[in-house]
Amino acid sequence: MSVHVIVLKYTIDLFKKQTFYKPKCYNITMKILAVSDIHQSFKTHDGRDESHNFEKFLEVIKIEKPKLVLICGDTEDVSDIDMRALKKLSNMLNFKTFIILGNHDNKSVIKRSGMLLNGLDSFNNISIAGINGITAPVHYNNVLTFAEDRLFNEAKRIKRELDEKMIDLDILLTHEMPKIHAGYERDFYNERSSFIFSDILYLLKPKLAISGHLHGNKTLIAEYEYGVVVNLGAFAEGHYAIIEVENNPFTIKRIKPVKFA
Repeated sequence: MSVHVIVLKYTIDLFKKQTFYKPKCYNITMKILAVSDIHQSFKTHDGRDESHNFEKFLEVIKIEKPKLVLICGDTEDVSDIDMRALKKLSNMLNFKTFIILGNHDNKSVIKRSGMLLNGLDSFNNISIAGINGITAPVHYNNVLTFAEDRLFNEAKRIKRELDEKMIDLDILLTHEMPKIHAGYERDFYNERSSFIFSDILYLLKPKLAISGHLHGNKTLIAEYEYGVVVNLGAFAEGHYAIIEVENNPFTIKRIKPVKFA
């Protein structure tokens, strides 16, 4: 299956110096592939056949050749076979994958893959944290949908770990989007963005916060006081982003939204 990549006009280049507590290491420039809402499914959605979505995702990896792959939830009906195919490709092309859970994921399959990001981790001296699931009323604590206090307690646990290690957070992955004021991107403040994830954003202060869930027709990018917030358009609808960063100190060099046919 072929994937035709179209680079969108809206590309943001950032050259801001950011300082934080990290041991010295060699500085490298790294390419990140960020996706959300793959929605691998054997059901038809809005007239789209989504049964080959994961196959398309693997093709995009082959085209882009990233060193780090970040999946912000809603892989949906992925199988152990799909995860093994991703691992095989990872070994061939030498990249690392982190996956968080949204509200449409097979937790057991992703957990078995060993790629589930649950809390704080790192790669090439870049600190990465993930918070799984989305918000729901207190009485509706199922495997992927949690009360706000539970999500915020998870963020506080990550913050304690960051403080103990005396490091700042470089990248935060969530499925639900934080509600922020961004005059030129009003979609960051809508009915599907979340106040609790705004609280989490300002508690953890990541240099780069990446989310999905919105299913907008484009990838949204906005700056906030401590870095950059990116909300990914759904991969199922032909969207992903390429992010180029340096790791020492962590600096975002470029964010490139991509649309494929």
